[in-house]
Amino acid sequence: MGKNNPRSYNCKDEELPVVAQYVAFGFERDLADFTAFSPKFDAAYATQFTDRIAACRQLVAPETESAELKQITTELYALMQSILMPLRHLDGYLKLAKNDLPLSAADFGIKALRSGLRSKDTEKVLDALQLINTNLDRFSSQLTPVGLTEEITGFFDTTGENLNQLNQQQYQILSNRRMLIEENVEIMNQLYGQIQEILSIGKILYTDVDPGRLQEYTFSKLMKQVRQTSGKETTATKSAPQASYEDPVPGE
Repeated sequence: MGKNNPRSYNCKDEELPVVAQYVAFGFERDLADFTAFSPKFDAAYATQFTDRIAACRQLVAPETESAELKQITTELYALMQSILMPLRHLDGYLKLAKNDLPLSAADFGIKALRSGLRSKDTEKVLDALQLINTNLDRFSSQLTPVGLTEEITGFFDTTGENLNQLNQQQYQILSNRRMLIEENVEIMNQLYGQIQEILSIGKILYTDVDPGRLQEYTFSKLMKQVRQTSGKETTATKSAPQASYEDPVPGE
């Protein structure tokens, strides 16, 4: 269905119901003006619009899947946090065994892992853990005498497996969501068509009459507001305290 019904909108799928909600706010407030312009814009029309918004919200962010994604993300970050102390210990053992090792701590994977943890980039962390686990196996005879234990070695191995499993679960949920949207693009297109219809009449009603309201019926202005709000939320998330990720990692 998605292939036979290409998107009629240029914004991101998840942005469409958000901008529609902004349109709905102004439309419901100004419904009397719209109804006076045309009887098409009655209470039933407004209900149809809000129902379509709800349907599209459920497509782009199903409540159950959103809760699952939130839980997976929480577990991913907690798992990354748990790596920090063993990572410091490993770096200490690398320093103690440096004369017996043919590579630096950075080459061992320490620097790459720290970078991935700081940015919370799961793929980078997985790649770095794979490198570290390979090197732990290769150089166990040099590291064991200075204090490296099977517990620490097992931790890095198990953590890599658990992180990969969570990453795959996250990917599967997002992939299924994309497929669901592709199969229901027409629902999204119908919402966009109604958005455009409301905006076009809003411009007729308020051009040269109410510049403030006119802004609320201009798609580009609404999209700018959506993206500014989304950007602030993303920045707030990234700005959360992460002091432990910034702790110096010797060997860089």
